[in-house]
Amino acid sequence: MANDEIKDEEQVDIQKKYLMAKINELIDGVGSDYGGTLMEELITRMERTVGHFHDEVTELLETLKSRAQERNDRLKSMISEQEIVTDIKEAPISSAEQEMSDWEMRLEAKETEKEKSDKIETAKPSKEEEKPKKKGLFRRK
Repeated sequence: MANDEIKDEEQVDIQKKYLMAKINELIDGVGSDYGGTLMEELITRMERTVGHFHDEVTELLETLKSRAQERNDRLKSMISEQEIVTDIKEAPISSAEQEMSDWEMRLEAKETEKEKSDKIETAKPSKEEEKPKKKGLFRRK
């Protein structure tokens, strides 16, 4: 990390020297009366601008890094919750059931419930069959 800071400082020094040389070339055309004062004002404004830009970029990178970490934490928690849910549903699923949609599964469940209720009804004798038939006055057998 110290190496990075040293490289950054060297980079800034090289850039500063380059800018100073370019500014000196431009100021030579202005004249000696305004050259020194103008140069000092330009340097202070440029340093202020570069410092402000550096602060904003640093803040932006820190914000991006924290958001990425939060996103990763949420993703890990969602994955762990999903693993818990899949552990609860450990019942083996056939390949046909995997291909069925939720809607098809609900329809199939309703059909099986209906079949079960039909079987229960057919197994029990109906109330009409249990009662003996009444014989009428004219219908005697």
